[in-house]
Amino acid sequence: MSCDEVFLSVPYTTEQLFIGTIAFTVLLFLLPTTLVYYVVFTSIRLVIICVEGILNRIKSCFQTLPIFVAILYVMKSPQTTSTIKLTPQLEASGSGRVHILATPVQQKQKKNLFNFQVQSS
Repeated sequence: MSCDEVFLSVPYTTEQLFIGTIAFTVLLFLLPTTLVYYVVFTSIRLVIICVEGILNRIKSCFQTLPIFVAILYVMKSPQTTSTIKLTPQLEASGSGRVHILATPVQQKQKKNLFNFQVQSS
């Protein structure tokens, strides 16, 4: 018996051949297509989540950092670089508590910055 004489055949029914063809088609064409679809849209979703997280971090930094005040300070705005005058005042109830009143000093009044005279309110 040589190799040419051996012919093994397996009798398949039409239903078995149909199911085999459907399974082969699904595994060959549909599974890779679905896999690529899943990989592409999952990676797009991950990129969107990362960008959203970065934008949220930037937003929270802008909300917590005093950027406006820092810009005013660098520009030497009188709102942040002016001088204040501290005036202590005794509380009227006689409890001995001292309140400190802070008032902005005009450019002409910068000679006497501290008023140590205690005034009753």
